[in-house]
Amino acid sequence: MVRLSELHDSEADHLRARARAMPTIPVERWLTPKPLADSTVALVSTCGMHRRDDPPFTPGATDYRVLPRGVGWDDVILSHISVNFDRSGLADDPNVAMPLDRLEEMAAAGEIGGVAPWHYTFMGGHPQPQMFDEAGTEVGRVLAAAGVDVALLVPIGPLCSGAVSALAHFIERAGVATVCISLVREQTEKVGPPRALWVPFPLGRPVGVPNDAEFQTQVMRAAFALLDSAAEPTIEDYAIEAPEAGPAQWACPLNLGTPPDGTLSGKFAAEVARLRPWAAETRRRRGRTTFGLSGASQDQVDVAVAALATVAESGDIVATPEGDVEWAHEMPYLLRHLADDVRSFYHEAIASQPGDTPPNHDALNAWIFGETVLGKVLLEIADHLTAAADDNPFAPMVRNFIIPEGHYRGIANFGDMV
Repeated sequence: MVRLSELHDSEADHLRARARAMPTIPVERWLTPKPLADSTVALVSTCGMHRRDDPPFTPGATDYRVLPRGVGWDDVILSHISVNFDRSGLADDPNVAMPLDRLEEMAAAGEIGGVAPWHYTFMGGHPQPQMFDEAGTEVGRVLAAAGVDVALLVPIGPLCSGAVSALAHFIERAGVATVCISLVREQTEKVGPPRALWVPFPLGRPVGVPNDAEFQTQVMRAAFALLDSAAEPTIEDYAIEAPEAGPAQWACPLNLGTPPDGTLSGKFAAEVARLRPWAAETRRRRGRTTFGLSGASQDQVDVAVAALATVAESGDIVATPEGDVEWAHEMPYLLRHLADDVRSFYHEAIASQPGDTPPNHDALNAWIFGETVLGKVLLEIADHLTAAADDNPFAPMVRNFIIPEGHYRGIANFGDMV
């Protein structure tokens, strides 16, 4: 759940502080849209999703990407910087954070008048959501010029509820009525968007349940209902809890065995080889993969693995990794996307495991950082990044970007880093 009392203590404290620091933005324009059945609707998300050939989002980014109506899920990838939200549901069903299919179904059923030709995505991991003013206003003007009547704004991560709240102000000022979904109520209360529906779902699952079209649609209906019922700035609570995302206590059914003697890179390669057929099965079943943000293709997992292992063993966070790959980023920021790619590979392998439901976000992180060579590699890299933390400009990369909250205590001020 996304009640702050249920998050890791350091993350909850961090988000409370971030919420207090966010600005309250006045509602300068209040629009009453046409009936929903006559309205054209667009999605605006802060999930950091974009087409594979688009430039990725970077820390502090306030720009946006465009997804055309009908874009294939195999053509999109996620470059949101935060690792502190559940990506497993999004990997299994992208509609859980970007409900494009649900919007099309509502249009076909006559519940909404039409679907916009373009949808817009931001990377919402920004502690100062007022910085989205320029880009948000631009998106609002483009939406209005395209004849869009309503924008549904959807968050995903720890700071995204503040981001969508601010974007709602800017888009509505530009001429399009808005309604937000909120994952962290404290942020939404502080920023004060025109209309918001707070949902008690895990970070990463703002529309509730992967592969449950009816549940997702019910959440969207509840949000859209605020367009008729709200006559002043309103935050309404969604009363229905989503089913649990997965077991909190979990044992991987695949026995990875004792890593062979030898180098860290050798142990890492052996572990990946054991997981490869399971990851391939998930990719076959889904018809897509979330791997590829670093620039490596899905057939170059071994290159990404070798690059991470080399950094872990050498401590060199500056040199470009070797391999026949056109890397999408420079070092050391490339490390963040290499880590994301290899974690995606592990997530896909776990998704094919027989038996129990895959673990929830916390249990999956506990497995990775407690039982896998991947976890050891990432922790070694974190140690290199945080060496001489007082004057090391790379230290802030660890928190949120590479190691999830609660799994690294290499430096005293880790919890204060952005």
